[in-house]
Amino acid sequence: MPDFAPELLHSLSQTEQADRTIRFLKQLPLTGNEGIQLGQAVPWCPGAYWFRRSHETEGAGGPNRPSDAGGPIRPSDARGPNRPALKPLHHDPAYQAGAWHVQEASGLVLDEVLRQLKARGYKFTKLLDACAAPGGKSLTLLRHLDSEPGQGNEATEGGLMAAEPQQDRLELLAQTLARTGSDRYTVVKAEAQQWSVTEPLFEGILA
Repeated sequence: MPDFAPELLHSLSQTEQADRTIRFLKQLPLTGNEGIQLGQAVPWCPGAYWFRRSHETEGAGGPNRPSDAGGPIRPSDARGPNRPALKPLHHDPAYQAGAWHVQEASGLVLDEVLRQLKARGYKFTKLLDACAAPGGKSLTLLRHLDSEPGQGNEATEGGLMAAEPQQDRLELLAQTLARTGSDRYTVVKAEAQQWSVTEPLFEGILA
């Protein structure tokens, strides 16, 4: 177990927050019509926050905490006649432009793991996400890719291969990564067992 793992696991066990988070990927503002209200920052992933939507109520514990009755955040029964209906989150133009992504807080632990490994000298120029859909962890891998040394002062960008065996989930994965505007990834339909372990094709594999 890496030396940083115990502290990270302890941090995860101590949180009382709900698992749903929003992670900002680009400097684009929320438009406001998606009704997102930010809560506390996720300590193991810079740029990520727990959140709720304006039609959801909260318990006394604060935004995104369980209610006093022990239940989760719940939809409000009375929206009022003049309150506009909230659109689905994926309809927001900033979402479509790749500015933010909704993901479970537990999935964001990968960001902390990669930052800790890179601080210890690890480089990641070729990565494989062997079971990539719906794409949240692939987004994290993509953000941590290093440049690959080239000849002279030149360097080529590293690449991510995102693999998913199921066709319906493959399409969702492709949509998620396409919103980044990056050309540093390849989406393939494949089972994790198809990758040969005899050739060091990747410096890191997420399975």
